[in-house]
Amino acid sequence: FRNCTALSNISFEEAEEGSAAEISIGNSAFSGCTSLTSITLPAHLTELNTGTFAGCTTLQNVYVDADNAAYTSVDGALYNKNITEILFYPQGASTDVSFPDTVTTIGANLFQNNTIIERITIGKNVTSIGNYAFSGCTNLKEVIFEEGGTEPITFGTYLFQNCNGLTEFTFPERATATGQNMFRFAMNLQRVTLSSKMTSIATNTFWYSLSLTTVSVAGQEAVEGTAILPAGVTEIASGSFAFTAISEVVLPAGVTSIGSNAFQYAYDLAEINLPDGLESIGNGAFQETALTSLEIPGTVTSLGNYVFQNCYSLTEVTFGEGSKIETIGSQLFLNSGLESIELPETVTTIS
Repeated sequence: FRNCTALSNISFEEAEEGSAAEISIGNSAFSGCTSLTSITLPAHLTELNTGTFAGCTTLQNVYVDADNAAYTSVDGALYNKNITEILFYPQGASTDVSFPDTVTTIGANLFQNNTIIERITIGKNVTSIGNYAFSGCTNLKEVIFEEGGTEPITFGTYLFQNCNGLTEFTFPERATATGQNMFRFAMNLQRVTLSSKMTSIATNTFWYSLSLTTVSVAGQEAVEGTAILPAGVTEIASGSFAFTAISEVVLPAGVTSIGSNAFQYAYDLAEINLPDGLESIGNGAFQETALTSLEIPGTVTSLGNYVFQNCYSLTEVTFGEGSKIETIGSQLFLNSGLESIELPETVTTIS
């Protein structure tokens, strides 16, 4: 019944008494049924597949027969029988969303492209949020995590992609890592507060968050224009701060790796500290930033290609004492402002 836009009512015949009849509903079975406002799922339903009600923009309530052994509904939303996982939330139901305290899992794609919701409260017992769960929620303005909870929470990929209504975001203290592409194209996101327990900034976390200027750590004072990372972070993954508006970065002492394109096209980035103990800087890590000077620690053994390409303001680069760099990568300083540089004695190859 996909894209049956005039379909407004669906009913299921009851199974005959004593019958072992079961029914499953396949992928996208009722997707795009834009006139459907409510539906009651039968007792003999055993399986509901992905995207069953995707694009049902006026669907406000999903009800479930009380005798169903697999599913139940609360306030028009669909859950597994134990109410630990929310499986479907009607797009037209509410602008302010919350869940029962028993919920531990928010499924993948659950609110994807829901342009109605403006605020969501995530309970203290939620430990997993699936891929794309809120991607494309263009009017989502506020995400609140309830305080408390003892279990770590994990975030799927592309979680808040294209959520252009978000301007601020605070991670719960039980978060230890961001999700890959978590805020990709969240172009109005300005301020983020990280958990003090965070150890990993995942690939492309803030990629193309064009308005992002300030990243702080819970319990510490935020500094406008500066990204301050938690003490436990050891790796800055590829593309994690590319295309942001940050002007300064404060890295913790334990960082050993800066991934490819990590700060690429962060056009306002003028200052960053590279800690002793840093071992590798990936391809294009600082390409087309506003850096003016930089010291590369002696502990760095790997320096990728075009790391400082198009850094027009970069006039001074020095290598720390005891540098072991052997290879200068391809186009490393292409179109930079360098007029001279003293390379370490260990350099044997210039690409």
